[in-house]
Amino acid sequence: MLKQNIRIILKNGIEFVVTCEKAACSYDKLSGEMSRFKYEGATQNIPLYLDVTQVVAVLQEKIEAEEDT
Repeated sequence: MLKQNIRIILKNGIEFVVTCEKAACSYDKLSGEMSRFKYEGATQNIPLYLDVTQVVAVLQEKIEAEEDT
């Protein structure tokens, strides 16, 4: 299964990377601001709660193949 690294940058400068299989952002149609961040199959740095009003950017860093062990 392919994994992707999603870098989330907050307004206060803190940033972290979520490693997951799939990620999607939803936006408010009136304001254009992000209203929801959803991810599936997360394996690293899994946020339990994310205040999307504090997110400045969500970047897809890379897609990598999961190594078979």
